[in-house]
Amino acid sequence: MTQLKKETTNLLAKEASLSAMNLGVGLTFLRKYNFAHLGFIYQSFFSLSIGIERLIKLILLYEYILLNDSYPPSNYLKSKGHSIIKLFNEIKPLIEKYKCQEYFDRLETDSIYPIILNNLSDFATANRYFNLNELSGFTITQDPIGRWNSEINSMIIERHFDANSPKNKQAMEIAKRFSSSTIVKHTNENDDEINDYKNFMFASLQVEVKQKYSMFYTFCIIKALCELQRNQNNSLRSNIHLDEFFMIFREKYTNAKRQKSWNPYYPYKF
Repeated sequence: MTQLKKETTNLLAKEASLSAMNLGVGLTFLRKYNFAHLGFIYQSFFSLSIGIERLIKLILLYEYILLNDSYPPSNYLKSKGHSIIKLFNEIKPLIEKYKCQEYFDRLETDSIYPIILNNLSDFATANRYFNLNELSGFTITQDPIGRWNSEINSMIIERHFDANSPKNKQAMEIAKRFSSSTIVKHTNENDDEINDYKNFMFASLQVEVKQKYSMFYTFCIIKALCELQRNQNNSLRSNIHLDEFFMIFREKYTNAKRQKSWNPYYPYKF
């Protein structure tokens, strides 16, 4: 077992805490996804992009420090940038080394996962500035919420939303009755206007499915990274157990789908 200096273990623990809390906030707020309350969506994108980036960089740092018995050069992390896609490529050799292929194979067998990664990666590097850029006449970035809805939610709705379920059919029947006597002024995630109660109801019925599966598919990406981190920690043993910070994100897939709060600290709810 490698005995790291107290200064090193303190810094690694702080970084693990930072990453874990951002991942927890990100998943929790993604589970609150709502076209009528966009703040939840923005916060989830910020937290998830930061949490995933910092977790991958923590894995890379731990690998370097334990194998070289020293800190990396000052440009080691800076040269890797903020692109989550590039950072994923950086850890590919570690996936086989630490026997985590089963978790990452899941990400390669479904087209939704690379789309989620690309959305979060582009948010981290450019699209988080979309609103400010548009207001400044700088129009080269993409609306992160509109893009998520078009590229990811469209797949989620196609897979998991049943417009003909008894509950949804009943809700739409009620909406039709009130549509002529109700005024609605709203927009959806793509800034399309919603001007009648029937369309508002239909959009609202899809929210729960978008919440649940946006969170779940993103969780699967985070789980793969956290399983890698644990196996790395168990293999390159030292006097700090960083895997304890990420325990909640190694939840079973079946349980994760039902979970709404992801506080990494006890009692594991916000």
